[in-house]
Amino acid sequence: MSFLKNNPKIKTIADNAADKLLRLSVAFFSRFNIKTISKLKFIGALFYYLLPLRKQTLADNIKKAGICSTEAETELLIKNIYIAQTLNFFEFLWMGNLQRTKSLRDNFRIHGLHHLRNAISGREGGIIISSHLGNWEMLAVIVGKLGIDLSILIVERDIKIHKTVNEFRSVTSNKPLDRNHAALKCMRLIKNKKFAGIVSDQHTDNSGVKNKFFSLDCMSTSLPAALSIKANAPIYGVFMIRSADCYTHDIYIEAPIYARDFEAGCTKDETITKCTQAITDMIEKYVKMAPEQWFWFHKRWRV
Repeated sequence: MSFLKNNPKIKTIADNAADKLLRLSVAFFSRFNIKTISKLKFIGALFYYLLPLRKQTLADNIKKAGICSTEAETELLIKNIYIAQTLNFFEFLWMGNLQRTKSLRDNFRIHGLHHLRNAISGREGGIIISSHLGNWEMLAVIVGKLGIDLSILIVERDIKIHKTVNEFRSVTSNKPLDRNHAALKCMRLIKNKKFAGIVSDQHTDNSGVKNKFFSLDCMSTSLPAALSIKANAPIYGVFMIRSADCYTHDIYIEAPIYARDFEAGCTKDETITKCTQAITDMIEKYVKMAPEQWFWFHKRWRV
């Protein structure tokens, strides 16, 4: 990485080559159906056996969470994590097909869609929270396909391939939104009856509050709760889990919560903390449903 930083011409050449390869890959994989894509899960197993990147981080995080009782269970879970993330990558290359309603109808089951009726009709704005569970990139595209005006907070990078990734993320009506000055941007969205999409399961130092995830101290973003207080806006939890067949998916939409639900006898800061804990509890519930599909690679517990 430092070599590229010190050689801008080589960095540009590498960026252009990576961008071209990505576009060619998307053009190739978009020709197939998602059932065919699912057969590539064996590549994830190859990574597990031949190139187990950050395996120790996975093992440490799984041990902290206490979701496996034996070493054998831990190893099986780690293997399945590699498989799940490999499928995520190939599904990303395929997901332009979600512009077609048939692909959505045939391969995705949506539970709790009625909770979003006001959002779909444009009668309200608010916050949609999710996590790095299942294929979160594909989930955002599907939410856009449902007709919700959604802007997803991301870390913007000034490289060509990242702009191309954002282009593919926007194949439906969802839009990437640089998270600099996120609170102000999100407030504008909500006031205009649009939605801010926030992935709320990573460690944060800025504007974070301490709470519990798998009974362990962690720092979580307070942005959803703070926005809900300020705009009296609903917070919807939306999560996607890949089925055992590896090509159909279930999407779960939780009933909305409001920060005001946690106000009784509390200060504003206490309300934000309680609401944030409720969001983290929601995320934990779905991670427990399919732990192999959560992104265990990042260091969630740093407190």
